[in-house]
Amino acid sequence: MPQFLRSYKLIIGSPGGQGVVITNLNDDNTYKRDALRISFTIDKDTTKKTNKSKIKVWNLSDDTLDIIEKDDIVVELWAGYFKENNMRRIFVGYAMTIETKNDNNGKDIVTEINASDGQISIRDSIMSVGYPPGINSREIINGIATTMGLALFTAPDVVFPDYPDGFSYVGKAADALDVVCGVIGAAWSIQNEVLQIIMSDGTTGMRGFVFGPNSGLLDYPEHFVRSAYASAAKQAAQTAKTAISSARKKRKKDASRKKD
Repeated sequence: MPQFLRSYKLIIGSPGGQGVVITNLNDDNTYKRDALRISFTIDKDTTKKTNKSKIKVWNLSDDTLDIIEKDDIVVELWAGYFKENNMRRIFVGYAMTIETKNDNNGKDIVTEINASDGQISIRDSIMSVGYPPGINSREIINGIATTMGLALFTAPDVVFPDYPDGFSYVGKAADALDVVCGVIGAAWSIQNEVLQIIMSDGTTGMRGFVFGPNSGLLDYPEHFVRSAYASAAKQAAQTAKTAISSARKKRKKDASRKKD
């Protein structure tokens, strides 16, 4: 069967700096059966609330933890099936919290990464602009996307009106998007570090993934409300701090005692 041997690639590191690649594929693209275990959940929608991901990795080395336990770490996750050679990038974002703790009665350690798609762009992007009369709203949105450091995708049915009296704005780039999209009747969201503009209650116009037994779907879809999870994710986004776990501190302290 083609849906056999799940494959993954997790890239974690500082933008333009040091990083690590964690995967269950060897350099020659053969399957690595002794690879590190991972699990993940991803919450995505087309609202302006940032998409969230919770990724767990078991038994990372101290050297790897030293690299990833820093502020504003980028997380990129790919997944697919080895037999189909079809890994796709399913999440890109920044780590909001990274925590390592004991698992399996202390026999293992597990590192939990809570990441947010576009959080840094929303948090840090401030703009002060003034456009002349007759400016088209598409050009304004292009400027906002550039300020936020994001690529831009617009659905084919979005109509961009002109501003006869021009447009000026000072403040957060995300708030400017609310203003311009409100005039257009569109909605914006960030999907894998791409600013996406679609009509309100509209679609991207692209073909979506088909989920079924033939594509690897197990069991049946279920309706699930993550109200508690959403609250926790919001708190994590506000703090935007990387948590270094007490378990790892204890391991380092124990190692230091052994040296002494």
